[in-house]
Amino acid sequence: MVTISLTQPLSTHVKLSKGDKLKLTFQVVEKDGGKGVQPHQTFLRFYDEESGEEGIQPVRVTNGGKAKFELDMAKPPVSLPPTSDVPLKVTLLIGSPLHSPLKLELFDLLVPASQALPVHPEEPNFHPLPEIHHTFRPDQKMPPRPISAIFSAVVVAPWAVLLALVGD
Repeated sequence: MVTISLTQPLSTHVKLSKGDKLKLTFQVVEKDGGKGVQPHQTFLRFYDEESGEEGIQPVRVTNGGKAKFELDMAKPPVSLPPTSDVPLKVTLLIGSPLHSPLKLELFDLLVPASQALPVHPEEPNFHPLPEIHHTFRPDQKMPPRPISAIFSAVVVAPWAVLLALVGD
């Protein structure tokens, strides 16, 4: 059992093998009075700095502010990022609308290297496609103005004749 200080991170890595379990317990308390507080959101973030992959695990906190998290390496959660020989940075993230958010770097976690993820059968469909270059037809040509005026007069002439005959 290792106790973690919030003011000083662990100087050594926490190492887990296939059958090990990581148990993490803590209590969230108010700064003034020491009363237990239940935050709105509490997560553990496992981050691989080399690949940029991260995994987020929610942590259940009771009304009294007590929290317990267990990581069983015999059956690791799906959200744990694919691992290599590089340690994962474990960070505690706590958020509440009533208090300012908290981000605590807890320790570096060495876990057994995972196998590479299988390639999804539709994986090529998720790559960017080449840029589409649109081609538009050329602008329509307008007929010469005199021809447009002649046809406009032909269209308006019956109306003028009709108005003239009705006016008589």
